[in-house]
Amino acid sequence: MHIEEIIENLIGIGSWTYKSTVEFLPEFDQNLFHSINNQTSQGSGLTEKQSLLVEKILRRHLPQISAYFGKDM
Repeated sequence: MHIEEIIENLIGIGSWTYKSTVEFLPEFDQNLFHSINNQTSQGSGLTEKQSLLVEKILRRHLPQISAYFGKDM
């Protein structure tokens, strides 16, 4: 699974979203993920700083993300 797909599913717009809401992500992180999704859906890639920030956020919530997807991430 690509980071873009993880983000789409965590913000509830993925083609195979697991649940309607992700309660473990703070509003700031959700807003950031929406912004990044808008950027990538328009064909732009992530900057190095954005990539590092997304990785940091995902690692911070790794146990919850694994539980959300039902598999070890």
